[in-house]
Amino acid sequence: MHFELIKKLLSEQPQTSNVFKRNLVKEYLQVVLLSYLYSHSEYQGLIFYGGSCLRHCFDMERLSEDLDLIDLSDSVDMKKISSDLILFLSKELGVKVVSKVQHFRIYLKIPVLKGLGISNQSESDYLFVKVEIYKKFNMTPACRVQMVPVFKYGRSLLVRTFDLSTLMSTKIAAVLNRTWNPGGQLKSGQSWPLQKRPVAGCVFS
Repeated sequence: MHFELIKKLLSEQPQTSNVFKRNLVKEYLQVVLLSYLYSHSEYQGLIFYGGSCLRHCFDMERLSEDLDLIDLSDSVDMKKISSDLILFLSKELGVKVVSKVQHFRIYLKIPVLKGLGISNQSESDYLFVKVEIYKKFNMTPACRVQMVPVFKYGRSLLVRTFDLSTLMSTKIAAVLNRTWNPGGQLKSGQSWPLQKRPVAGCVFS
């Protein structure tokens, strides 16, 4: 089922590059992973934020490579959630998914690119999806958590995230604290606060 839907999505973008198509597949799999996490009793309390959250929950015109999550309760075991994600994706996709855990980061390696025709013989078959789970976050009384409905790729899910003002603040913090690239340029996700049009409900105190 997943491969049929992914191939249909790719067929609607016939003139795009393989890089674009891989990002489209990654975005689809991010939604599949979010659907799993927020339907699982152990992971429903995670707070989704960052660039991918802005993309999926607030229609930002950029895909971030990571799924950034916050574990405020410090209850999520990284090895267990990595194992759970492997079992889930392997069953859902019918392929052998592997992962690597580094501190707060999980690298999921998903062998689907050649089967989808978006990787040549000299390239890897693996699509990499990165999940980062932070145990510490400077919550203040102004940080508001909300449930946001997401309707994508035939899925309906409720995602726990911050309100837009808090998300905006985290991106501004990233701009202020990150090292600038050679030439004095920021990554597009880091420069989002400087280019995003004003949004109703985004208020700073």
